[in-house]
Amino acid sequence: QRNNGVITLSGSAPNGTVNDNLMFNGSKLELTGSQVISNTLNVLGGAYVSTSLDIVASVKITGSLTVSGSATLGIVSEVLSGSNAIGGTFVFDTTRQSIFYVNNATSNITANFTNVPTVDNRIISTTVILSQSATARIVSAVQIAGVASTINWANNVTPTGNSGKQDIFGFSLIRSGSAWKTLGQMTTYG
Repeated sequence: QRNNGVITLSGSAPNGTVNDNLMFNGSKLELTGSQVISNTLNVLGGAYVSTSLDIVASVKITGSLTVSGSATLGIVSEVLSGSNAIGGTFVFDTTRQSIFYVNNATSNITANFTNVPTVDNRIISTTVILSQSATARIVSAVQIAGVASTINWANNVTPTGNSGKQDIFGFSLIRSGSAWKTLGQMTTYG
C-alpha cells in the first residue's frame, strides 16, 4: 500500500493487517489498536502508534524516532564513520552516526560535532576512537556547530594518548538552559 497524505489504520488484526509493504511519505501515519505489518514499514513522514505494532520483517525510518515509554531491543547496531590521517579541526557530522573512527591522526584533533540537536534538557553521547600510530594524539578540544565547548575531563585530568593503542574518547554533550556543557573521558585498549 502506498500513500502520500494521511493514513489511519485502526482496529485489531486482521482489520489492521498489511500483508505486504507499507510505504508512507505523508504528514501523519496513525496506527491505533493492534497492527500487524508482515513485510516492511517505510516511514518518511510522522508516525503515531497508540497500542501495539508488530512488524515481522523490517522498519526503515528516515528522520527521527521518539519513544516516550520504554524500549526493548534485541540487538543494536550503530553506524561507524571512519577517517584516515586527519588532524587539526575536523567535522564529525552527527546526522547519521555518533561513533567516529580515526586511523593514524596527524596531530591532536579538535572535534567539531555538527548537526547536534539543540533541544534543552538532552544529553547527546558521541565517541571518537583514535587508532594510534607511533606518535599518540588526543581529542584536545570540542566544538559544537563550530562553537568551542570546554571539555570537563573525568577526574579533572586531561588524558594523554597511547602509541600503538586504541584510545576511545567518550563525550557527553549536555544541553541545558540554551547552553552546552561537555563531559569527556578516555579509555585505552590494546
